[in-house]
Amino acid sequence: MQMVATLNDAEKRAIASYVAGKPAPEFRMPEPRKPEGMCPPETGAAVPNLLAGPRWNGWGVDMENSRFQPVDMAQLNAADIPRLRLKWAFAFPLAIAAFSQPVVAGGRVFAGSMNGAIYSVDAKSGCTHWIYPASPAGVRAAVVIGPGVAGAEYTAYAGDITAVVHALYAVNGTVLWKTKVDDHPVARITGSPQLHEGKLYVPVASMEEAATANPKYERLHFPR
Repeated sequence: MQMVATLNDAEKRAIASYVAGKPAPEFRMPEPRKPEGMCPPETGAAVPNLLAGPRWNGWGVDMENSRFQPVDMAQLNAADIPRLRLKWAFAFPLAIAAFSQPVVAGGRVFAGSMNGAIYSVDAKSGCTHWIYPASPAGVRAAVVIGPGVAGAEYTAYAGDITAVVHALYAVNGTVLWKTKVDDHPVARITGSPQLHEGKLYVPVASMEEAATANPKYERLHFPR
């Protein structure tokens, strides 16, 4: 990987063609397929309140990162646990693992996938409300739901493995804005953003320990 880090796609294909003795096809990341279980259109339906009622928002659920869910918010207590049964299951297309912690708000489940898409799934039926293709590199961190911006009632914030933050209209997945928060060549967002008093705090990680073995990145190295 380090040997080809500075090569473009054409140069990589040329090497592959030489080694294989035949032309290497151009690789294109397949688009995430829409699942069969899309929700029916909600024509005339009221916009759900995503910031009221039982919910789990973000990674640690509160500003103290307590990861504690009280009974009234969970609508579940210890005596209910033995009676739990599987209601539905959702498989991420083109993915072999799930990295993003699901977030529940307003009767919807929001989750990213290693296939690079963010999904909004109905918590009651398991049907899919919308799919947003964030990045082929994957979405590893939990989504955060907050008050609306740019005319939207509610906003879903998520970061991807290319260090880009996406702000989506949480009801239908329309992109409101997106921005790359760090131009380090191997910067990535693996932690969930946190929304506080109108500001979005985004943790950024990187793989500079591996990248600095390449002289191209030596001058760009700085501690995280």
